[in-house]
Amino acid sequence: MNSTTWTIYRTGYVPASDTAGAKILVMNLETNQGRHQAFDWEVGGGEPQHLHAVMQAAAGSIVRVERGGTWSKANNKGGGYYYAVEKVEEEA
Repeated sequence: MNSTTWTIYRTGYVPASDTAGAKILVMNLETNQGRHQAFDWEVGGGEPQHLHAVMQAAAGSIVRVERGGTWSKANNKGGGYYYAVEKVEEEA
């Protein structure tokens, strides 16, 4: 029988620059490592974009994703969401 594990992710919007398009930064809070996911214009903006980025970054056999809350930077200049991702644990 396969077991599952939970990982918490935090997302944040990274605006476009002169040399790169907009992205969503997805931070794995367990490993403290981040990954930039390209903004997918077909998904639209807001929370669906952040959820889409988490699904891409987590990849693998995802069982479910639960939104845990929101966070914001000082002066409400950006922010994002917290997500808990349950995945099937890979057997060695």
